[in-house]
Amino acid sequence: MIDYNTLIPIYDFSLIEKAVQDFFIALPTGSFVKPANEDDPNREQWTPGAGNIPFYTPTQAGVLQSCRPRVGILENNFAEIPSARILDADGTYRAMAWRATMRFGIVTETNYHKHRQFRAMICAILPQCQPNPDAIGTTGLNQFLQYHELATFAMQAGDTAITPEKGYYMSMLTVNLTFSVRATAWPGGTLTS
Repeated sequence: MIDYNTLIPIYDFSLIEKAVQDFFIALPTGSFVKPANEDDPNREQWTPGAGNIPFYTPTQAGVLQSCRPRVGILENNFAEIPSARILDADGTYRAMAWRATMRFGIVTETNYHKHRQFRAMICAILPQCQPNPDAIGTTGLNQFLQYHELATFAMQAGDTAITPEKGYYMSMLTVNLTFSVRATAWPGGTLTS
């Protein structure tokens, strides 16, 4: 019988958020940095360093929110793809693919020109997250994913609204994504392929 603990990484979709963060941090520009996690005892003293842009996941959401500019992401609206099921090694039917959305919160100082430029930079980077069909398992976000494999990553129709907040400007970008569990990630294998 499969130990359910070995299935946890398959259902831990925050690993995709971390992969997006890793992707941005690995960019050749070297300007994006990973903030301290919320359970890091030194989080109150964390700073991005001069010229660096913090890229937050929900596990860093409570850390030093005064950075300008910064990007925060949140993956939500998960839905199983009903036709994508697999029979695990115990004979249990399991979902093996999902649709979701990922929201990118873009925050800058109160300057419309700088905000638009920063947002345009994020828009220019996002298509690079999409894996190359000829090397889908090792390109785009997939190079940072161990348990999941991204199939699509595309910006959703939206607006260019910039919300003036007290002391900063914010806008949102939404990405639609589909992903599955890598065939090699199923504990104990599967009964069918």
